[in-house]
Amino acid sequence: MKYHVLVFGLIAAIITACSPSASPTATPAPLTPVSVQMSWTYDYSSAPFFAAEMNGHFKQEGLQVTLVEGGFGSGGYIEPIDAVLNGESEIGLASATTILEKRAEGKPIVAIGSVLQRSPFALISLADKNIVRPQDLVGHTVTVSQGGAMQVYMALLASQKIDPAEVNTIERTSYGIEPLLTGEVDVLGGWIINEGVLVKEAGKEANFILMSDYGVDTYDFVVFTTEDIVKTRPEIVQHFMNALTAGITDVINNPQQGVEFTLHYNPELKSDEQQRRLEAAIPLMNVPGVTPGSMQTAVWDATYNMLVSQGGLADKLDYAAAYTLDFVKSTGAQ
Repeated sequence: MKYHVLVFGLIAAIITACSPSASPTATPAPLTPVSVQMSWTYDYSSAPFFAAEMNGHFKQEGLQVTLVEGGFGSGGYIEPIDAVLNGESEIGLASATTILEKRAEGKPIVAIGSVLQRSPFALISLADKNIVRPQDLVGHTVTVSQGGAMQVYMALLASQKIDPAEVNTIERTSYGIEPLLTGEVDVLGGWIINEGVLVKEAGKEANFILMSDYGVDTYDFVVFTTEDIVKTRPEIVQHFMNALTAGITDVINNPQQGVEFTLHYNPELKSDEQQRRLEAAIPLMNVPGVTPGSMQTAVWDATYNMLVSQGGLADKLDYAAAYTLDFVKSTGAQ
């Protein structure tokens, strides 16, 4: 009897396996590899990318993403634009000013989104100086780095009708905040999410003049790719931005998780320091009425006009071709 039961069971199993209604196990579609050349070493500023990876958003979009650490290597600064144009990576990070300048040189790169909605660049001073608006800069010593930072600063002075001769502006030659703490300068041009936090960590109260509060705004964490990839592989760009936008939203909603992911990528960092910097960055990511990850035509207009007015670009560049709004639909004003 046991023998008959066993045979019957085997026959039933074979029939079931051969039946048209039996569904074979689906083979997962292969993930598309995408390399991203980051603009700096692993830290809080890359938390949205870490969240997109560790929360599975890239995988859900069919992507296998490699986040390549940036910063300085044996050959100097690792330039994301070169890495993307050389085919080492499909995606990179750069500032809007750099993208426009490279476009003017004929580099076929295109911005596809922005991690931050407002620029972190600010004029930082100690609270006891009582410098709270641009007009208060008159008669004080201000240190600003050459290049894009100086162009933005000069654009601020021009927008506020402040004669540059009335402000003692000197070139910033160090990365630290010591000149501000020692009184060597009254104001330091830096990022509110970096030097601004350093001042507070030094036990000092600070005042900040954010450029974007006065209509001088630009994008500093721009995601870009090449014209060819946008044209021939738009679905990859769309999937990538879908996942990154979800990662940005994750960090906005759960900064502590963003810090944990950051420490996973770089265990040498200190949790409390990364927490303070990320919390300072979140208001710049999360602007009311604006979709995370998106870009605004008005900001690109302002950036281009600023560069032209400061002599950084000729007034002939088709700058609208330097970016596309197709991959992150914004709810903000265009």
